[in-house]
Amino acid sequence: MKNMALSPAQAMTIRFLVSVLVAYVLAKLLEMTALSGVSGGTTLAFWTWLGFVVTTQVRPTLWEGKSTKLFLINALHGVVNLLVIGAIVGSLA
Repeated sequence: MKNMALSPAQAMTIRFLVSVLVAYVLAKLLEMTALSGVSGGTTLAFWTWLGFVVTTQVRPTLWEGKSTKLFLINALHGVVNLLVIGAIVGSLA
């Protein structure tokens, strides 16, 4: 943590703001696709994760020599994060 460019509080604040942005974009996508409910939110979240998150996270594994284990940890975190956001946003739609 001493080598971090930001303090933990700053990093958590930025991460929170990024999550709010993700929720907003997912809500807009739900609106555009006329999906609603928890099922619609999680379905859209999954396909968004698969199409955009996984495809960008695999690059460092392929080209920068990052470990597959790190890729899997990050990918799992990404899908859980998006599914939770999708469920919440979908339930409000």
